[in-house]
Amino acid sequence: MILAIISLIDSCCYYICMLSIGINILNSQPKKRLIYVSFILFIPIIIVEILCYNYFLLINSLVQIMLVLLVRLCLKEVRFLSIVSSYMLLFLINTTITSCLISIFSINSNLEWLIEISVNLFSSIICLIVCNTKLNKKIQQMLNLTQRSVKRLLLSLICFGTILVVLISNETFFKNSQNWFSATKISLIIFIILLSSAIPILIIYSMTNTHIKKLVESYEEQINAQSEHYALLSESNYELRKFRHDYNNMCIGLRKLISVGETETALEMLNNDTLQLIDSTIKYDTGNGIVDALLTDKQKKANKFNTKIIFQGAIPSTGIKPTDLCIIFGNTIDNSIEACEKLSLNVAKTISIDCVCNSGFMFIKIINPIEKEVKIHGNIPTTTKKDKKMHGFGLYSLNRVVNQHNGKMEFKSNTEKFQIDIEMCINC
Repeated sequence: MILAIISLIDSCCYYICMLSIGINILNSQPKKRLIYVSFILFIPIIIVEILCYNYFLLINSLVQIMLVLLVRLCLKEVRFLSIVSSYMLLFLINTTITSCLISIFSINSNLEWLIEISVNLFSSIICLIVCNTKLNKKIQQMLNLTQRSVKRLLLSLICFGTILVVLISNETFFKNSQNWFSATKISLIIFIILLSSAIPILIIYSMTNTHIKKLVESYEEQINAQSEHYALLSESNYELRKFRHDYNNMCIGLRKLISVGETETALEMLNNDTLQLIDSTIKYDTGNGIVDALLTDKQKKANKFNTKIIFQGAIPSTGIKPTDLCIIFGNTIDNSIEACEKLSLNVAKTISIDCVCNSGFMFIKIINPIEKEVKIHGNIPTTTKKDKKMHGFGLYSLNRVVNQHNGKMEFKSNTEKFQIDIEMCINC
């Protein structure tokens, strides 16, 4: 009966933790109805565990498999392996801590269940705190920047490290010391091999990350330069509007002078070099001069692919840094134009941008047509670029800006269009 209670508490802890990891770290959308159904399904699972406690190991294994499957069914657009990896990591950490405490303090076997429950409850609380605070953003960035091969290697190291800890702390589990020695020796050899492989890989990975950080810094320096460029264009646009206002007044004066026959005075006014037409005409009026200049510049690029950029709404001139605006709109529009480039040149394409600011919040929606549906895993769109290593700088910077403004970003895709939704807090 005690084993059944332990299994029940473990199952509930793992289920809640994995749902929280899936929603807050893997950026998966929950299927609320299925979550409620899965809670109801726990009732027959509890009954089966209690009735079949004589076959605890078999029943408990089946329950844990069902648990992982239920979590996967309750979450949208998340890889099954990500759920399995999350479960394994939680299980391995709990097992390692439990085995260490039992071994160090020589706890009686009758009280081991109490240590196991305590460790699981404590680790679940820590997991929920991490998932529901700002720490989850840092973990997301770390996972996004870490290659799958490195993550799998680290998980394997943790797995065999846990096996070693369990073997060392449970020598009495084996009937004779020879079996225990053989099992420990094999596990230790595998652990050393994995560790030997991991050290040079992690060193290379660290060096690569340093190189990537320098590239990101260089990329953001280019964004700063673009921001200054668009600021100058914005000032030019302001001067152009002043000219138009002065030009209208000048026309009124010229008509009056010509009508009364004072042609010489009219010619002097026309020859006045203080009224000069500025070439750079900005065609957008978003309420923010930087974005006006940026959209005008991007439209010139989009024209080559028979694509039109349409903006609706307004952007405040204060409350968000010009560089942040350049990162948000520059990255998203560049990606939209690249998607339009893959479509037929003879077909007219439209990139629509909607922006609404209300009560200190900014809501941005960008939609563009696509050649084929973009796969999205963990709220990260997969790339079709050949140079996959260089892909992601823009997305990394975009994520950083959105997180700085306590916002969130969501990608959606079907066979016809790709959509980005951004929500941010701004100080307007």
